[in-house]
Amino acid sequence: MTKKSTDLTKKKDELELVEGIPAGAIVPSTGSGRGFDEMDADDYIVPYVKMMQPLSPEIDEDDPKFVETAGKGDLLNSLSGYNYGDKLKFIPIMFKKRRIYWKDRSDGGGIICGSMNSKQPDMGDMIADSCRRCPKSKWTKDDKENSVPPACTLIYTFPAVVLGLSAKDIGNKIVAVSFMNTSSNAGKELANMAKFSGGDIFARPYLLETKKEKNDKGTYYVLTTKLAGLLTAEEYADAEKVWDMLKDMTIDFQDDKHTKDEMTEDTGIDGNPVEVF
Repeated sequence: MTKKSTDLTKKKDELELVEGIPAGAIVPSTGSGRGFDEMDADDYIVPYVKMMQPLSPEIDEDDPKFVETAGKGDLLNSLSGYNYGDKLKFIPIMFKKRRIYWKDRSDGGGIICGSMNSKQPDMGDMIADSCRRCPKSKWTKDDKENSVPPACTLIYTFPAVVLGLSAKDIGNKIVAVSFMNTSSNAGKELANMAKFSGGDIFARPYLLETKKEKNDKGTYYVLTTKLAGLLTAEEYADAEKVWDMLKDMTIDFQDDKHTKDEMTEDTGIDGNPVEVF
């Protein structure tokens, strides 16, 4: 092969590496991060992965939040609106367990009380000295003896690195994958899969998928997770860098800014909300 042919092949490989970016354009991750000197932990917000349900505003053409590419069961970046499709491969960077007691949207929304470690209230009105002793964290019974879930929601959250993105979409790489309400068991399963796989939590990739379920009142979507093979040395090193960046931060998750209705939208199937994570 001539030198000219080799150069052309190399150039073609470089263009394929930055899929979707015109020749000559600067790759978004170029540089060492200069210009962010005064950003600190208080300035970082981690977006969350939002699952589209039949009544999600993002799939309603008449809603201001409408996202043209979104469909039922899709996974969206809550900050950018980027659509990952109905599955994504990710590396969990760390495990966080939080509690949020949301104010109803009819009362203006927001957080009444919350805890970033699920043990000690540190947000809002801090209505109890500990989450364990707070009555809002307990299951109760209604007047018909039906079980009523706690008013304060327990959330299993995994800050994560999404794999397989093209260079032009790299800004959607770091997200929070969260599980709550009926998805709590999926969050526990993911934590245990990672724990018993051995090594760092970011030593293995996982596949997050949406699954359509149906009952006598309609169709809705749930999340599933499973192991997704092994990481390359480069992927592991990249995940380790993100862990090193986040490990000492008090992470501000974007979902903390939303109302409970936005985080757990009613699918219209039954009286209970279904997670949109």
